[in-house]
Amino acid sequence: MRTFPLLFLLVAGCAAPTFEAPADVAAYCAEEGLQVFDTTVTFAASSSGCAWDSGDNVAPAEGVYTAHVESVQPVADLVDAAICTLDMDFSPGFEFDDDLFLTWNDAVLLTNQGGVLDNLGTWERYPLWAWDDLVEFAFPGPFNQQTFCAGADAELAECAIPRATGGGGWTGDLAYEPEGAVVNELAWRAIQLGGPAIGLVVTGDNDDTDCTHTELEVELTGTAVFY
Repeated sequence: MRTFPLLFLLVAGCAAPTFEAPADVAAYCAEEGLQVFDTTVTFAASSSGCAWDSGDNVAPAEGVYTAHVESVQPVADLVDAAICTLDMDFSPGFEFDDDLFLTWNDAVLLTNQGGVLDNLGTWERYPLWAWDDLVEFAFPGPFNQQTFCAGADAELAECAIPRATGGGGWTGDLAYEPEGAVVNELAWRAIQLGGPAIGLVVTGDNDDTDCTHTELEVELTGTAVFY
């Protein structure tokens, strides 16, 4: 069997490996026994609208990021795992108002409003979600919106994002289909941060229906090495 000097270090009394880079995850997956996983996280519907002037939200203002609702769901079944292959299936007919940011350990996977991502910090190919970087920033109008799908520019992922319905609302099906290189990056980031966590953020400016979304289920299937 080949050896990988930098692949991992075994700590006394602990079976968990330490990876130096995403490529080490791929090497580890190629050498170890894989197990199939199938787990689902659920984001409850949010129907009460924006909580303006509360917490880190500010007063409502037209065309400006003033408020958001954010939920982060740890994937408990994959805390002690190196993810090797990954498929994400989303419940159909998702609706939200105004803008959506779907994240993996704070790395933005997709959004309907890619034109604002230059305001965010970055890790590898991913913008890093931080509300402080967007609050009170004016967002592009409906004719200047750009979608973003992490990895798509390098043909390493494909996405589907709901279509605008007018008045700031969006409805349709979500999809994020990462290739191997992206899966390795997401797996490595999850390991470094103590396990995968999926985040759902919906923002608003000044409308009653802003910061709302329907329930969303995310089913994760694939293979992993558990330690």
